[in-house]
Parts: sequence; structure tokens; C-alpha cells
Amino acid sequence: MKTIKLGIIGCGDVTTNKKWHIASFRALNDPDAELLALADKIPSLAKETAGRFNVPLFYDDYKKMLENPEINAVSVCTRTPSHKEIALDVLKAGKHVFIEKPITSNREELLELTECALENKKILVAGSNGLHLPQISYLKKLMESGEMGEVYLANVERIASRSLGSDLSPPPKARYGVSSHNASHSIEWTVHLLGNPKTIAVSAKGFGVKDNISRPFEKREEDDSACIAQILFENGVIFQFRGLVNSPIRNSYKLAFTGDKMSFEYDVNKAYYRDGASDSITLFRHGELLGMEVSHPVVPCESGHGPIYNHFFTCIRENRIEVSRCERGLETMKILDAIQKSMEMGGKQILL
Repeated sequence: MKTIKLGIIGCGDVTTNKKWHIASFRALNDPDAELLALADKIPSLAKETAGRFNVPLFYDDYKKMLENPEINAVSVCTRTPSHKEIALDVLKAGKHVFIEKPITSNREELLELTECALENKKILVAGSNGLHLPQISYLKKLMESGEMGEVYLANVERIASRSLGSDLSPPPKARYGVSSHNASHSIEWTVHLLGNPKTIAVSAKGFGVKDNISRPFEKREEDDSACIAQILFENGVIFQFRGLVNSPIRNSYKLAFTGDKMSFEYDVNKAYYRDGASDSITLFRHGELLGMEVSHPVVPCESGHGPIYNHFFTCIRENRIEVSRCERGLETMKILDAIQKSMEMGGKQILL
């Protein structure tokens, strides 16, 4: 009897893409875990996807799937506004849950989920799969080693060029914009690498690039497709996030942290789109004899959801209920909420 019988709710691209959920689960080759069922509200989509990926069971109604006593773990891979309701149903059905990012639409919803998970003694794993990848583990050890000295600046640049052929029409305001969907990864990574500092202030401007920036975001009816945010932490670090989609600019996704002894730059696109790339991290250090030294530590990089599924299953097997408190996820959601509020107020700084 396998200890993990997994069901996935949502059969869109994040589930079926060759790098993401189904593929990542299968790549684990976990002999003690089985992907048993798929569910999707679009008629026949779960059936078609189950046939394509050789999954035994399929449902047009996820609540029917939750009635199956064999399934004890569920991945929620639907759009963000539906996450809270579905995850609550999963937890109340007595099953463990992993939620795709962004976790929920706001911090209050995540608080409700964490309380429900603890009440039902079930595992709730939520947030970014990137936290469990070897390249982030390396950067975390670097930050903790003291080699960088005092870190005072963190930058994330996440740009999807218009040349990628995305739809130029931003969706209606429903937390699908760059400031939520894209920033959720970047903010959680940054909070993790900095040691989970307390946030004290957030300011942000949101734009729509389809008709340039002449119409203020606060008067728009659609989500942002460009967001510039600045977050101040209690430990003195300034975090700057620049997210753009559908912009006439080169495609880029980089993290850069600056300390008074050393800095690093992590090229996420190189790590994700060149399988096994070991030169995605660049270190910068200045010495009196050699001047500026630039080096590339050999860190074999990974992508996909395999590591977070492994983490999820380990938590279930070892009954790590404390994971369900989601402290870092709650801090991330607090920042995302403040970004939305600041954008709606034309960039006014929000004190937390």
C-alpha cells in the first residue's frame, strides 16, 4: 500500500507542461507515491488529460474526487481566486494539500487556511517550488556564511519580453498581475534568503503597457502588466522588484544581492531553460591585489516541482504539522497585499 495517493485539481498548462507538475512528480520515481486522479471543471478535460498521461481516475467535479478515500494528498493547480475555497474543501475532507503560487488572494485567506490545516491536523505546503532547488540552497548557505559581509540591497528583475508573443491585454483586476502572480516567487525567495526579516514599509507603482502609462493604475479596471516596488526590512535591507510583461525590452529574470564584501547575481532563466546549467550564479568580490574578481561557482541547477513534491511527501510521512503554519508565506502575502494597496493609492508608501 503506497503511503501517498495524489490527486491534482486543475489540468491546465502548469499541470501538463513538460517541466511542471505531472512531469516533476513522475521524475521523482518515488516507489511509495502514486498519481491516482485528476480533476477539472472543464467538461472532459480531466478525462482527456488522464488518458494522455495514463492517470487511472478523472473527475469533472473535484468534490467527487475528494470523496475517494484512497486519495490522501492533493495539489491545487487552479487560478489564484479559487485556491482558498478548494484548499478548505481538501483539508476538511481529511487530505493534505499543496497549493501552487500565489498561495491565496490575500493574507487573510491564507490565515484561514493555516488555521484549518492545524485544526484538521493536515499538512499545508504552500508557496514557491524554487525554495527547494539546489541553487537557492547554495545561495542561502552563502548568505549565512558571512562571506558577503553586511547585505544591504536586494534586486529582482523579472521581465517577459513582448517578443514572446503574450497577449497584450491585461486581465481584469483579480490578482493575476505581475505584482501578484510573478512577484510571489521573487518575494518569497528574497524573504527566505534574508533570514525572514520583518517588513516595515512598502511602496509600488503599477502600470499597463498596452496603452503606455498615461492612464494611472488606480483608475484602471485591469491588472498590472508592469510593477515597480520597493520593500524596506527591519534589518535595514532595501529590496527592489521590477516586473514587466509584454514590454518592448529583452527577456530577463535575475536576482542580485549586494553586500559590503561580496555580491551575487543569479540568472534564473539560464538555470531553468538550460537543463543542468552550472554557471547560473556569478560572484563579485573586490580584493586589493587582484581588483574585481568575477567567478562562477559550479552549482548544478534544477527546475521543476520535484523538490517541493519531495518536501511535501516527507512532511506527510513524518507528520510535520508545524509546516502548516506557513510563517514565510504569511509574510510574503503581507507584502503582496501592501503592494496592491500602494498601487491603488498611486504609489503611496504603506507602513506595516
